[in-house]
Amino acid sequence: MLSKRVLTELVRRGHVNGWDDPRMPTLAGLRRRGVPPEAIRDLSADRRRQANSVVDVGMFEFAVREVLNRSAERRMAVLRPLKVVIENYPEGQSEELEAVNHPDDPSAGTRRIRFGRELYIESEDFMENRRRSSSDSPGRRGAAALRLFHHLREVMKNAAGEVVELRCTYDPATRGGNSPTVARSRRRSIGSRRPMP
Repeated sequence: MLSKRVLTELVRRGHVNGWDDPRMPTLAGLRRRGVPPEAIRDLSADRRRQANSVVDVGMFEFAVREVLNRSAERRMAVLRPLKVVIENYPEGQSEELEAVNHPDDPSAGTRRIRFGRELYIESEDFMENRRRSSSDSPGRRGAAALRLFHHLREVMKNAAGEVVELRCTYDPATRGGNSPTVARSRRRSIGSRRPMP
């Protein structure tokens, strides 16, 4: 599949949009896919003395992640949203919290993220019947990505028994993660989440 003859046929028959198509396993294709040149160089340097070897694609993906981990600013996204309602937060009110752009690079600065009564988390971040130590079950507590200490009160389900909403309360005094209570509970973080715009 990766021979030049097969790739030439893909280009000639119009199955791809040229040699720099992001689906092509060419340097031009990788660059259009967003692969940093440093990752390609790092991978080549690691394998330089091993002629006629086959490199697992996982090594390539690791090299890409290593470069992006050093350079890419952090963002949070929710692909499969699960609604979270903070019952003791005032309705119709919101505020902005500060989040770092890169945890290991203070020079990358910060950004503002809106926080309000209704939030959305990744549905996979919540499991109703996790092990006993989990903070993400009714009656237990945990810290969200922005370090606001919360208490899960109720799990709402639809007719099919699927979880569609979480009802929580939060402690305003824990904003920023400076509370001693939060410091003791950092290991109980639910995971990355952000308010929907």
